[in-house]
Amino acid sequence: MTTITVKTQAELDDALATHGADRDAEIIIGSPKTLRLTVHTTDTASVHAYGSASVSVTGLARVYAHDSATVYAHDSARVTAYDSASVSATDSASVYATGSATVYAYESASVRASGAAAVYAYDSASVRATGSTFVTASDSAFVTASDSASVHATGSARVRATDSA
Repeated sequence: MTTITVKTQAELDDALATHGADRDAEIIIGSPKTLRLTVHTTDTASVHAYGSASVSVTGLARVYAHDSATVYAHDSARVTAYDSASVSATDSASVYATGSATVYAYESASVRASGAAAVYAYDSASVRATGSTFVTASDSAFVTASDSASVHATGSARVRATDSA
């Protein structure tokens, strides 16, 4: 496996151009929070954001967020959030959140959350929550909750609850 660590946009662009199609490549973003890097596409390489990295994800790109990383997902981007990562998803972006990750979903974004994740869904976002997940839904958001998930719904938000949700 090839591991490339980047801290600037130029380094990230070069790593994606060189290793983006490499299935065994892992690109690690370790930039400071004050510098937001943008991932446009990843082809098959894995891109991971660690520490306090700030990353924008667009197109069909896929990013894994760890620690306290902040990710802004747009278009059809896919994000997996762990630890205390924070994700803001718009358009048709999809997010999988676990641990104590926080997700803000807008427009047609799709979220699957488990563990102690917190999800705030707006517009037509859809959420599937399990475990101890906390969800706040408003506008036309749709939530499916199970296990011990808790949901606060306002406006025309719809909720389907099973188990002890």
